[in-house]
Amino acid sequence: MLELVVDDPYLLTECVRRPLAEPEALDRALTRARGASRVCRALSLEARAALCTRAVELMESRAEAIAADVTRMMGKPL
Repeated sequence: MLELVVDDPYLLTECVRRPLAEPEALDRALTRARGASRVCRALSLEARAALCTRAVELMESRAEAIAADVTRMMGKPL
């Protein structure tokens, strides 16, 4: 499995390891994204805004974990 490994630039140790998609999985995701783009173009402005709002809500619900990852990647103390 392919992985992205990020080192803490301050401690010079591994701080985050995340799986990367294999080429075939990436191709499938891109195909699905193209299909979703066609569907999205047909949505009303209100429906698109609702999708954006939901995306923001998901990011906000995971804000602590996202912030911790970004902080570690920058080599800052938690």
